[in-house]
Amino acid sequence: MVCMVAMPVAAHAAAQIKRFSIDAQPAETAIGLFGHQADVQIIAARRLTQSVRTNGVRGDFTVGDALNRLFAGTGLIARQTGPRTYAVVPRPTPDRLVPAAGTKLAVAAAGGGTQAQSPTPASPQSAAVAPQVAGAEEPEIVVTGLRASLDTSRGIKREASGIVDAISTKDIGKLPDANLAESLQRITGVSIDRSGGEGAFITVRGFGPEFNTVLVNGRQVATPTDPSQASGRAFAFDTLASELVSGVEVYKSSTARYQSGGVGSTVNIKTARPFDYKGLKFGATIDANYDENAKKSAPDASFLFADTFADGTLGVLVSGSYQHRFTRLKQAATDGWLVNPAIPAAQVNGGKGAVGSGNPQGNIFIPQNFDTRVTREDRERIGGTLVLQYRPSDAVTVTADGLYTKFTNTTDARSYGHWFTASNLTNVKTDANGTAIDLTQATGIATDFHDKKFDKRTNTRAVGLNVEWQVSPTITASLDGTYSLAKEDPNGGKEAYLALLGYLTGSSRYQSDGSRLPWQTETLPAFANPTNRCGSAVTDSGRPGSSTVVGDGQPMCQHVMLLRGYGIRDEVKQGRADFTYKGDGLEGLVKASSGFYWSEDKKDTSLYSNDGGTGCTTCGYNVPVPPGVAISVFNAGSNFLSGVSGANRLPTQWQTFDGPALFNAITAQQGPGFTFAPPLVNDTIVKERVIGGYLETEWHGAIAGRPISIVAGVRFEDTSTNVNGLATAYTALVKLANDQTQYGSTSSGTTRTIGTTHYTDILPNIALKWQVSNAFTVRFAASQTITRPTLEQLSPVTTLVTLRPGNFAASRGNADLKPFKASNLDVSFEYYYGRSSYVSLGGYLKNVNNFIVLNQTTGPVAGVSGALLDPATGLPAQFTITAPVNGQDATVTGLEAAWQHAFGDTGFGFQLNGTLVGSNRHLDPQDLRNKFALTGLSNSANAVAFYDAHGIEARVAFNWRDHFLQYLAPPPLNGAGQAVTQVRAYSQVDASLTYHITPQVAVFAEGANLTKSVAFKYAYYANQFLNAEDTGRRFKLGARITF
Repeated sequence: MVCMVAMPVAAHAAAQIKRFSIDAQPAETAIGLFGHQADVQIIAARRLTQSVRTNGVRGDFTVGDALNRLFAGTGLIARQTGPRTYAVVPRPTPDRLVPAAGTKLAVAAAGGGTQAQSPTPASPQSAAVAPQVAGAEEPEIVVTGLRASLDTSRGIKREASGIVDAISTKDIGKLPDANLAESLQRITGVSIDRSGGEGAFITVRGFGPEFNTVLVNGRQVATPTDPSQASGRAFAFDTLASELVSGVEVYKSSTARYQSGGVGSTVNIKTARPFDYKGLKFGATIDANYDENAKKSAPDASFLFADTFADGTLGVLVSGSYQHRFTRLKQAATDGWLVNPAIPAAQVNGGKGAVGSGNPQGNIFIPQNFDTRVTREDRERIGGTLVLQYRPSDAVTVTADGLYTKFTNTTDARSYGHWFTASNLTNVKTDANGTAIDLTQATGIATDFHDKKFDKRTNTRAVGLNVEWQVSPTITASLDGTYSLAKEDPNGGKEAYLALLGYLTGSSRYQSDGSRLPWQTETLPAFANPTNRCGSAVTDSGRPGSSTVVGDGQPMCQHVMLLRGYGIRDEVKQGRADFTYKGDGLEGLVKASSGFYWSEDKKDTSLYSNDGGTGCTTCGYNVPVPPGVAISVFNAGSNFLSGVSGANRLPTQWQTFDGPALFNAITAQQGPGFTFAPPLVNDTIVKERVIGGYLETEWHGAIAGRPISIVAGVRFEDTSTNVNGLATAYTALVKLANDQTQYGSTSSGTTRTIGTTHYTDILPNIALKWQVSNAFTVRFAASQTITRPTLEQLSPVTTLVTLRPGNFAASRGNADLKPFKASNLDVSFEYYYGRSSYVSLGGYLKNVNNFIVLNQTTGPVAGVSGALLDPATGLPAQFTITAPVNGQDATVTGLEAAWQHAFGDTGFGFQLNGTLVGSNRHLDPQDLRNKFALTGLSNSANAVAFYDAHGIEARVAFNWRDHFLQYLAPPPLNGAGQAVTQVRAYSQVDASLTYHITPQVAVFAEGANLTKSVAFKYAYYANQFLNAEDTGRRFKLGARITF
């Protein structure tokens, strides 16, 4: 077999002095690195290189001298077969010759295509001594396209000192993935949380988004994540387009070189540099994507331009990306479950209560509501990078870079449903777990029609300056500084709005059986005042509601009008200095690194809301819809949630209206000076300063005659945190006119609360790699890592979450929280049995101390003049208060397996990987006062089949994630009640096909979620339905050009 590494052509390569930085390693990977650094094409027979280990080459040499050093003592040499190509061969023997003129060789071409070429004729001198590198007895293979990217990822994994997985540039750019999260889920142990069918956040080895440190070019980048989406430390991958990225590395075992924060992993995203290319490089992609549910298409485009000037001393790179997508999400939803609310005891199981063998505590779980909903989204990403590089001498490289990304998601959700009040429920029946499976409300119940928004407007920008200085042949210094700023626009509080019209109805009955979806039925009202039905008292007529259009013939009356939104400003400043010593020897101390680090992260999280204020000006269904606001019928479609059991019982048509028009009409109706504009009710500023340093050494030696390397290091970090929280100064809870479903609140303004904390951590790490044979590698790693508390958990502010009769809930933070601290052990066995093939099996153990748990207590909440009183009783309102505390420890164990195989030179291959993970801490639905379980913990698996030959690249990918706990408490603005959120097992199939018309031009087609998988969420038990979401299939058709 013959393997080839294609690199850009450079004239007079043999005579030019090149800088090389290649460690001793297997010949198969060393040849690829050498070809890239020397800017030449190298041809080698795999049968010659598969068991050979080459020498390290460092310094400035001609290509010929460097090749001699690379292969010294290996029994191989490199012969120049043309001005731009070299052949790796055994030392000359008389019976070996170079290929005859006219022999065709398959050569990998830029852009992933292949072309048949005649080798450049060798000079007479080289022809006399150069051996033959290809013979008729061996078929040819070409490493290109998908295979090339998989080989690169495999090479990074094999040569890493610790447990590392990677995705190469082509692997990202050619997957059917809208963003990086969807690409990363192909890596063993990486799972994702989805938003609107797209990957948004990652979980690694069972640890959720806040437990993974995400860096861009080794730097922390500000993130606009708000509490309604995930932890403020979580990196939102849906804000970054994959086209801006040149590679991603996932460090599952710790290294002292990178900053702390990742108990789960450290993810380093790389963007391209102009000196990565030799001379001019240009690539562009344009495509159209189509969303099957929305039945709309939109354009995408991206480009990269790079060039070097002044004899390669100056470089510039510009890249840009534009993505636009329409979605239509078909949903059924319960906003949350009430835990042990004040239901009249006589109404629970006929007065028998809920105590049983499966529910010894007698817990009762009630759905807060049940809605049928369709959400339309308009997603737009705009991003770009600009990089300037200057090399004033061979020893110094200066890099200035900038990154900008803007993500806008404009939404419109139309829904209808019923909102339950626990104290008004009758005929409540529960199952053995205490979950309500049948209930009725005939007092204070309304049928509501909503126009909602859950918009997201973010932008992130980052600039950095780096100086690399080769102080001497063995010492390198690096100075790096960066500044990044991320913002989320609250849009004047209109980021998340709720406009509601409805009518008091006769009754509503909720039922749940063995089907996936529950259902509701209503009986219509009898109005005491038929002429003025809005504001009229009602009784139950017993007549069933419309079976075709919900609300047909009923009045549309004004109720809640909420404007809410988070504003985020995250500002990160960092500086670091790194120093590296690389020895000339092959044994003993071969490398030592040390450095210093300073970081300041200032994040301002503000919440604007008119909930409890002007948002309830028209509460109570007392006033008809303003004249001029059109009422129409919304049609969810006959195939709404088709294939989901119970969907046939859901009405698919209901009354609807335009939310902004209703806001404007009511504002005008209320008169001059009135506004729904929300005030600032909460504002938390967290300023975190970290000062640290590290030392890491690398040692090489041998055990039983086989190479072994040990990397040992330690990192020191000193953390100081200052928290400044603004909170509402509540004075009272008040009844709302003619609204029995909720209470309002009054306040005297706002107050500020300040908290500080300080701690120091010393974090050691060690990683051992032993090459038992040329193909078999054993790894072991041990380390300590930390993850700091989320910014929301540090906020010392008390927030009133729920104000409903018999259901009061509040939450508060804790500025004194200490970080999670994990002791980690890893072991891995890897067998590399071919250039593109390997098998790996690994295990890990993480013992996490200082685990932060959500502790629930029941008691009063202090107002300005004492405890807030329950308007119904006049006694202090008893709130369920949720607050984080440092508490127990947790142990996580896992097994990871991966198998990548290429079927010779056929172009066919596959990837299989899976992760089994477990913990000694599990969610206990019977212990509701101390919530302690690991969010994100789940098994996962991937299967990929690919073909890459004859200018065709094809790939089919299957991804599966088992059920997992997503939230321990409902996310703000997007939830209600006190229950957890769990996600059912989910699988998805994606595919892509690329055809290279020429080496420079390709066309492609991609498809995502081809099996039309539906995502489901539930609370404590599987029949506590929370959400069903059908995102539909997505398709893409486009073209790429590169040169």
